[in-house]
Amino acid sequence: LLDDYLAESRALRPATLLASVRENLAFDLPTGWSAYRGPAAVLVGARERRLMLDSARRTNEALPGSELAIAADSAHDIPFTDPALLAERIRAVADVSR
Repeated sequence: LLDDYLAESRALRPATLLASVRENLAFDLPTGWSAYRGPAAVLVGARERRLMLDSARRTNEALPGSELAIAADSAHDIPFTDPALLAERIRAVADVSR
């Protein structure tokens, strides 16, 4: 679906894209995040911007029992560059929740 994603992204008005980026930068963890007791994996690419790496670490630290996985050769594209890691983390979380 990469071609569809790229086509849809190109079709966005600049104002819409900027609003989306602003919303992403303003993201904060939900108030109940640290109370969640189910399985959780936080994934981030090692080649991400520092902002994303720091956010992933804070997300992991704020949730006792969560696991942080860093994809060595990825940036914001883990499903494309490290699908095996993504699938493994999803399977691990799904298996624990059964």
